[in-house]
Amino acid sequence: RRSSDLEDAIANYQDALAICRETENRHSEGQVLGNLGNAYQKLRRFDDAIKCYDDALRISWDTGDRRSEGQTLNNLGIIYLKLSRFDDAIDCFEEDLAICRKLGDRSGEGLTLGNLGNIHYEMRRYGDAIGYYKDGLAICRETGDQHSEGQTLGNLATACHQQGQHKQAISYWQDAASVMREAGDPETASRYDHAASAALSRRRWWWR
Repeated sequence: RRSSDLEDAIANYQDALAICRETENRHSEGQVLGNLGNAYQKLRRFDDAIKCYDDALRISWDTGDRRSEGQTLNNLGIIYLKLSRFDDAIDCFEEDLAICRKLGDRSGEGLTLGNLGNIHYEMRRYGDAIGYYKDGLAICRETGDQHSEGQTLGNLATACHQQGQHKQAISYWQDAASVMREAGDPETASRYDHAASAALSRRRWWWR
């Protein structure tokens, strides 16, 4: 799947799924369904992906696997976001967030907060998005996840810019560029530098 041979990946997952069902290995069946759903999602076969995730979710309920349940809800939420089914996406992410907090999964909590921020940004609820991004940023810094920290700072900058907080947006973009360079992602750092410079130029033009 990582090499993008997605059709071959799907065929292998389907073979693995048949074996899991034959041997009644419910835990592995749920994991394979999740992986199969991820492959379908990459191909934008969203109906097939949702079916796999729904089946995986039922297995996690039957087996009491809360971690897998949360991961599956997160994957479902991402698809619903892509389909602009915002209410469904919010439901999935809020359930996942509750599970992450119950399990003490701080990295998962940070990721889900970022996804909730993305939904509210798409819905043009920029103030709510900023709140979720700030909460996620605190967790990224706590866990030392520099790449996620840089992405969250970039998202914060964009939301602040849309909210009219241009000075704060420039600061966040500059911080995002610095973090991304430290994380070894110069391409994204350059993009954030460009965004900060463009916003700064516009701000100076308006002052003149």
